[in-house]
Amino acid sequence: MEVLSGVSSGFAVVSLALQLAEKVTKIHDFWRSVRDAPDELGSIAAELEFLKRVYIGIAHNAQRETIDPILTKALEDGQQEVTRFEALVSPLRKRCETESKIKRKWASLVAGVWRKEEVAEFRDSISRTKSTLLMALQASAQHRSVSDSANQTRVLATLAENSASLEVGQKDIEVAVGDLKIKEQLAGMQSMLVAHMASRFPEAVRAQLVENMNNE
Repeated sequence: MEVLSGVSSGFAVVSLALQLAEKVTKIHDFWRSVRDAPDELGSIAAELEFLKRVYIGIAHNAQRETIDPILTKALEDGQQEVTRFEALVSPLRKRCETESKIKRKWASLVAGVWRKEEVAEFRDSISRTKSTLLMALQASAQHRSVSDSANQTRVLATLAENSASLEVGQKDIEVAVGDLKIKEQLAGMQSMLVAHMASRFPEAVRAQLVENMNNE
């Protein structure tokens, strides 16, 4: 029996899911080949067909997405159940080997091979396996949805943080620009004041004042 626990690659999951789908298909085809099966057992073929499609769907998803551990565990349990299916059907297969398709009727196949309890066990095993896989698929989808939501929340938080940083930086720039404008205005007022004061002094003094102002 294959063990999938801890498998990081989806290859093993794909491989096992396809193997189980193939085994279920063989059981389904054999079941459909039996004639005159009781009406109450007619749904078993449909259940097997549905189970096959579930396994194929899991294999396809495993090629594109990371498989949730819950679904991996369901596959492992399903492998055990399919093995039980094969064990239950095996005596019927052996009897079929000695009968033609024309004579392959339900009554002749099960006579002395399957008890009524075994038929019920087969039906219940299929139903249980199907239900387990469907619940695992639902749980996996919910986990993926929660994970995607958490990732989106982290992205939005990062964007909000970056936006806040940009706003702070913009305010710092605005303050710096404001300070520069004030300094320019003060410098202009200082120049006007010096020029006004210098007009009262002789030419030589005015020249010295202008030179000192420029040096500053």
